Amino acid sequence: MKRHQFTEKFYWRCSFLIVLLIFSTLFIGNPLVTWCSHQGGHALVFLTGMLLVGAAILMGALHWEAHWELWAVRLGLTAVFVLFFLRLSLPERSHVMEYSVLTYCLFQALILRYRNRLSLLHVYLITAVLATGMGLLDEGIQNLLPNRLGSWEDVIFDTGAVLFCLFSLSLLGYFKRKFKS
Repeated sequence: MKRHQFTEKFYWRCSFLIVLLIFSTLFIGNPLVTWCSHQGGHALVFLTGMLLVGAAILMGALHWEAHWELWAVRLGLTAVFVLFFLRLSLPERSHVMEYSVLTYCLFQALILRYRNRLSLLHVYLITAVLATGMGLLDEGIQNLLPNRLGSWEDVIFDTGAVLFCLFSLSLLGYFKRKFKS
């Protein structure tokens, strides 16, 4: 089997795609509100997105072979696309999952960029600042739009998602190192 080599550019592109999808919902509006009004459908799509994000983070953190990491990124991006359509009809709680996948991609890009130049703690901090900054920017843009309202509560949810993802990555990385040695 051919091994896939992930590059920093690949992770930056994935991060850009996620940010583009998150910000695009600011301008698209809510065209699916009437089309997708059944709560059971919302819950199913939300649960599917949540499971995809969880599987992506788990596979990405514990990858022993390159194809595991490729599937992690695929699952994460699929979750963001699923949640993109869900956000067109639901409040912004799906941001939690989108910011988890964004955090994962940013973390991987920064790990590749600063490998052997910065400590792992510094990479975690830079990732947290960048991902949280995207959440602040998103809410700031919402405050400027006529039919939108940014809230600190959403910033807290986004920041919680970022911190939870980084905590999960560090915990799973710790267990991966323990089992490898």
